Amino acid sequence: MIVIAEPYARYSNTLPASELERAAANLLYFADEITRSHFVDRYQQFEVTVAARVEIGSTRTWITIAALVHALIFYGDIRQSVDYLIKDGQHLGRLILAGVPGAIGLHPYSAEREERRLGVPGKLQRLFASVERGEITAEDATRRAMTILRKRGGVDVLRELPKLTEKLAVEFEQMANTSWRQLSVDFGQEANPSDVPSQQKKQAPRRPELGLPPVTPFQRRRGVIASRDRTTGDVQISTY
Repeated sequence: MIVIAEPYARYSNTLPASELERAAANLLYFADEITRSHFVDRYQQFEVTVAARVEIGSTRTWITIAALVHALIFYGDIRQSVDYLIKDGQHLGRLILAGVPGAIGLHPYSAEREERRLGVPGKLQRLFASVERGEITAEDATRRAMTILRKRGGVDVLRELPKLTEKLAVEFEQMANTSWRQLSVDFGQEANPSDVPSQQKKQAPRRPELGLPPVTPFQRRRGVIASRDRTTGDVQISTY
């Protein structure tokens, strides 16, 4: 499994501890219904799972949407699949975040901060963009992609890793070649692939050396994670 979206929100208003489990369960039902409606048949094809996490202090919420790594090749090329999954994640993020306050009982308060995090597809998209701009080589992008998949994936990822490695290497190489040909057209001469990254690399400004910030005392947060049992579909609640 890989995370394909993780909408996050933080609210200054907080919930009482007695409402935590109810809030997490309600958020799970809400987010899962939206996700099912969006993916329709793909919900089963990708074996999509949804989990909801709620913390109190200031109230923070996470909704994690995961799918089989097969989703990365469902649309043909990995780059194309990544683009589609990112659109899915962005759309789900907007719909889910808009309804979080009502689902957990904080309506009508609005979030102090919202993020539509895009999981593995977002990280892979950034690698494709870096290769296209000539900032990294196809080989380096492939190595980084494999590191991401190993760290972020489950058993199905390890099983599909050889196939994914081969497909990613080919697609990164094709993108790099397209970028070099475009450079040769732009500059009116044949571009040397090995020189492209160094031509485009800019010297980063030196940052002033700063002292370490004061240490913030550790405060244990209270939270609940709600998920579904894959076999029975029953809601499972864990607290921390």
